[in-house]
Amino acid sequence: MEEERGRSEAEVGLAPGFAPTLRLVTCRSRKLLGAFALAGALLLSVGCGSWPDYDPYALLEARRSRKGLSARTVEEVFALPEEEIDLGRAALLIASELRPDFDLSAGTKRLDELVAEAARHIGRGGNGREAVEELNGLLLIRRGIGYYQARSEKDFDITEVLTTRRGNCLNCSMLYLAVADRLGLPLRAVLAPGHVFMRFDDGRHSFNIEPTLGGRQLTDLRYRIISDIPATSLRHGVYLRSLSRREFLAEVLAARGGFLARRGRYEPARRDLKLALSVQPDSVQALVNKGFLEEKTGGAGRAAAGYRLALELDPRNVVALNNLAGLMVSGPGRSGYDPVEARRLVDAAIRVRRRLPDVQRAALMDTAARIAVVGRDWRDAVRYARRAVKLAPGRLDYRRRAEEYALRAAIARKNEGRREPPGREPGDQGAQGGRE
Repeated sequence: MEEERGRSEAEVGLAPGFAPTLRLVTCRSRKLLGAFALAGALLLSVGCGSWPDYDPYALLEARRSRKGLSARTVEEVFALPEEEIDLGRAALLIASELRPDFDLSAGTKRLDELVAEAARHIGRGGNGREAVEELNGLLLIRRGIGYYQARSEKDFDITEVLTTRRGNCLNCSMLYLAVADRLGLPLRAVLAPGHVFMRFDDGRHSFNIEPTLGGRQLTDLRYRIISDIPATSLRHGVYLRSLSRREFLAEVLAARGGFLARRGRYEPARRDLKLALSVQPDSVQALVNKGFLEEKTGGAGRAAAGYRLALELDPRNVVALNNLAGLMVSGPGRSGYDPVEARRLVDAAIRVRRRLPDVQRAALMDTAARIAVVGRDWRDAVRYARRAVKLAPGRLDYRRRAEEYALRAAIARKNEGRREPPGREPGDQGAQGGRE
């Protein structure tokens, strides 16, 4: 069974929610944040000139003739010029293509009503900052939007946020940007590792909007520290830059492609990822998700190439590190077999200083267990495998491997005529993504 790959399906796509990470800032991060608090305050007040008047009704009327409002497919949306794209219509189409029971007409009516309500709340005579504060109240605070990790079709449905009052960084940002886009507010989506937030930038004033914290304004510096973003990624423009409408929709399709691949819907997943990469060739999540898709469809070499390219853009991408390591211990004799390099990759993933979802931590532990099996270190294999089961108790494949490794460890001890002393639980410190 050492040759069995048993790939760990570490999360692909945008990881829902960011609030838990913000509550788990390490002591080192707190010191850095405190030292740069003044700089952060200055960054939030970029362009201290007067704010121009803002009239949502005039801007809303000017956008009624957009060609994007009549688009019938996502492909039609991407074929439009940037200024003709309507984010609301695009978001509804993305949900309708994923959910057969989705009522596009009802969703359109509901979005139109929400935009009209937002315009009434904002009113005439205000400015951009005041308009954002009204939207925060209307869309995020007064509705009491709660954080959730559904990891289902609902992640791509902006109407679900209104119905259930529960959302994550992806669908909350999609809803917020859809309304702001109709009202002419200069908002853009911004990426951090496994997260999306928004940025207001009218050329004179700029500030970030965190959708999972009621619209709180966090500096780029804070996102960089909390998310442990490498300088390489910033130089490549992977994270913390404002995205165009088309680029943001490409990232949403990359996330949807990853979701479809995990559900075994490989052909629609391939279409989504191909379109996403045609717009965003340096999209890390599109490259990682395409790598995962290639693994599932037998293209191990293409998968490894995708993971390596993703790691050139983001050397701390945990999913790429884990999945590439898994490929390297998929079986002796296969191209790219390298247990030593696999161990290095997993160790690098464990050292990443950001909060990881349990599903990713479990995948890392499972991969570490399979690397230990290659070296016939059954004691470590058992401990890592049991840690994976503890983190993801619903994964039957993890449980099955843990039982198998325990049996093999018992046989090995019997053959050696001795019982090895128990060691400490692996992964407790590094896999948390932070240091106390």
